[in-house]
Amino acid sequence: GGIPGLLAGGILSLVIVAYDAGGKRCACGPFLMGLCRGGSVLLGAVLAGFPGSAPAGRPGVAAALLAATGSLGYTLAITLAALDEVSGRCPAWRAFAPAACLLALGGGMALLAATGLAPALSPQALLPALVFVAFAATEAIHAACRVRSGRLPVPAFIGRTIRLMILVQAGWVAWAVAGTRALPVVLLLFLALRLGADRAARKFYGS
Repeated sequence: GGIPGLLAGGILSLVIVAYDAGGKRCACGPFLMGLCRGGSVLLGAVLAGFPGSAPAGRPGVAAALLAATGSLGYTLAITLAALDEVSGRCPAWRAFAPAACLLALGGGMALLAATGLAPALSPQALLPALVFVAFAATEAIHAACRVRSGRLPVPAFIGRTIRLMILVQAGWVAWAVAGTRALPVVLLLFLALRLGADRAARKFYGS
């Protein structure tokens, strides 16, 4: 990736080291965890051509930045909720934070398509991505209601919201390959991964 790849990889490495070297025990720990996730998305974007011009039919720079920001925010929300994993009492704002991030992400994707900041994102290309994100947001809201009512243990809630990342990633990939023959394969692959993750969660409890 040249100089951009070196910078992105170097910054990501510093954030990871900062987290593992003690940042996880500080107040900024959840934010550092979010930066690790968002930074990994940006590193992949750099290696795929960002910040150069986007290939025809690809979402491009604006979508890459939204993906990284969305990953950062969602990971931050999950990590904040995980602070209550031991106590088992999750405040409402932490329980619903992952769902709020997913709703904001869906809104951001629609805004990119509506404003033309990502020209390749036609309504037809956006639809499968929004379906995945909307499904994930609905599940996150349902899980938050259950954990708040005491019908879902906090560790299981954390595990469930982590697994919802599979649907979010499916949305981004579906967005990138919309209009190609790869789209049906991507949809089936991610649905299979989701079902496999749910089955595995029955044997490997919590986060």
